[in-house]
Amino acid sequence: MFKESTSGPDAKPAAQEEDQSRMEAIIQDLDEETQREEQARKEAESAKQSAPPTRSEMITQEKTKLEKKIQELEALPLDYFGSQKNKRVRIGYYQYRLETLMTNPDEYFNNPESFEGNLKAPAKPQ
Repeated sequence: MFKESTSGPDAKPAAQEEDQSRMEAIIQDLDEETQREEQARKEAESAKQSAPPTRSEMITQEKTKLEKKIQELEALPLDYFGSQKNKRVRIGYYQYRLETLMTNPDEYFNNPESFEGNLKAPAKPQ
């Protein structure tokens, strides 16, 4: 029927101690796995940040840059350009580059251009 225990009332049975040690081992394994996953996630994130941008990312960045430049130029006063014609030429150039980027990105990236246009020289202080 019942087996008598030879241990005292304060001592844990051997089966309970074995279960406790198995649970601690499982918890430790889970903690280690969680740490490995976190480390792998950090490494993947770091690699993604240092990777060169994809073609679509480059196009999006350039499009944003050109649209911002066009807005900045449109906001400038006419005196900055010297004439309405110079202002239209300057804005038109960036609109042309934006159109080239959207229709033929290879041509845009293979033929980088720098444009300063006709700007009125700033007045010299006297």
